[in-house]
Amino acid sequence: MKINFPQITRRYTAVKKISLVIIILATLISGIVFNITSEYINKRKILGVQSVEGVRQENENQQKVWKEDLNYWLNFKQKYPDYNYTYLKLADLYSKLNQAEESQKMWLKYEKEKRRSGF
Repeated sequence: MKINFPQITRRYTAVKKISLVIIILATLISGIVFNITSEYINKRKILGVQSVEGVRQENENQQKVWKEDLNYWLNFKQKYPDYNYTYLKLADLYSKLNQAEESQKMWLKYEKEKRRSGF
């Protein structure tokens, strides 16, 4: 009695081996391409090519918040004129809004009130 084992041709194993190598290489190449493109995009963001608009929007939003805070503290000063911290806060906000003269005035008022109250 003769036993016949299944025959696998060399062509079939060679095709499997080549396709496996191609799949591995394609995966590696796609990973490398993905990393290179993401690094390129990040460098553009860092250098400001894409981020200029975002920074401008953040600055405008920050200016808007500072102006709202300024209005709040001006109203607060009208309600509570004896509260000295208001002058200090107003000086800070005017300084952030690039209004140096107003900031200096508020700082001097704060110093004057501080001396007058004895603190």
